[in-house]
Amino acid sequence: MYNTELATQKRNKILIIILLVFGFFIIGLAVWQQVSRIGKVQVEVKYAPYSARVEIDGKKIKNNHRIYLATGEHEVTVTQEGFDDLNQKVNVDESTGYIYGLMTPNSDQGQEIYSKRQNEFLEVQGLYGMAAVQSGEEQRAKWPIMNHLPINNAVFSLGYTIKEGDKFLIIIEASDTYLESAVNTLKSLPQDKSLAEYDITIKNFQNPFAKSFISNNSSSPLDFLRQGYQNINCTVNEGIKDNNYYYTTITAGDPKQFNVVTYRVLIEYISNQWRLTTTPYPLLTTYNTPDVPVQILNAINKL
Repeated sequence: MYNTELATQKRNKILIIILLVFGFFIIGLAVWQQVSRIGKVQVEVKYAPYSARVEIDGKKIKNNHRIYLATGEHEVTVTQEGFDDLNQKVNVDESTGYIYGLMTPNSDQGQEIYSKRQNEFLEVQGLYGMAAVQSGEEQRAKWPIMNHLPINNAVFSLGYTIKEGDKFLIIIEASDTYLESAVNTLKSLPQDKSLAEYDITIKNFQNPFAKSFISNNSSSPLDFLRQGYQNINCTVNEGIKDNNYYYTTITAGDPKQFNVVTYRVLIEYISNQWRLTTTPYPLLTTYNTPDVPVQILNAINKL
């Protein structure tokens, strides 16, 4: 009986030691996982079909599975027999929830897999739809004027495009006859951001003031502009002086031909003389007139 008790105590000690070791292992594993995830983001990998092989930065990753990735750019390669290889560069940040894509069948075998796993493709297509909606909402928050564009009618159009690097561009398309109407319509749109903060271009626009200014030393800002553009059939109107800036409008064109266009121009008094800040243009912005305070540009555009 004594030996039985000793054996039982020995077994209990061994069991306790095993439990302690196992507990320390679990704790250590949990700590290691937490440490290894520092600076990483949890993302879900979804490439349809989910049977496809996914490699991220050369390391095989389980498809249709949650993983942790460091923030920054990663190379993704997806392969599946019967489909075109898929190669992507993805940027991961704190807002990234999914890394996903759709493979394209290139054989009967691939088409068969596509048909059998249609639900997987539909699920990933849904992610594309969600991303498009979210992107649209973010863009509208950043560029409020999107809520009112495009505008198309028989005489002019106001549209926009978003270029690579999230560059937003407003595009005016109108003949000289209707350019004034197009600009005034754009100015009248309700918006949370001033027009001076947008990049605005006029399609197929020929600016008569480009490379036509004649240098002069007139001390009067109005005379400085009138002498500068004396070779152009235009009218330089009385303007406004704001500290070292002087801004006004110039009208050019033939009223009889109904093609008069209003241009806005800004000059600055530097080193005891007036200098042309930018070529006259229907609207002045931080893009075509850089290094000028927005409030000055807003005042010019209101003329």
